[in-house]
Amino acid sequence: MGAKALKLASILAEEDRQLGFKGTRTFTHGCEECYLGSASPSGLLHYEKDLGKAFSLPFSAFCTYDARRLVDLGLQNLIINLYQFHGQIIGKGLACPNE
Repeated sequence: MGAKALKLASILAEEDRQLGFKGTRTFTHGCEECYLGSASPSGLLHYEKDLGKAFSLPFSAFCTYDARRLVDLGLQNLIINLYQFHGQIIGKGLACPNE
């Protein structure tokens, strides 16, 4: 699953390079809606782990999760577990590298 996403990111980064851009940034809106609709929480964690914290491409991806929705679903531990697979964490009152 992560390999397919990285391949698509590579294609997008190359297309952007051909257009004269030095890098690509993407934002995903409502990751929990997309992934939990078709996968389990453990599947989502596996996907994020496969992608890793950093890419070897000129590519930045911003994952957005609605923490309140995850808590409402009883998945508050998922939020903490997702942190370990991201290079930086940005939240209300929080912005820090995850080294």
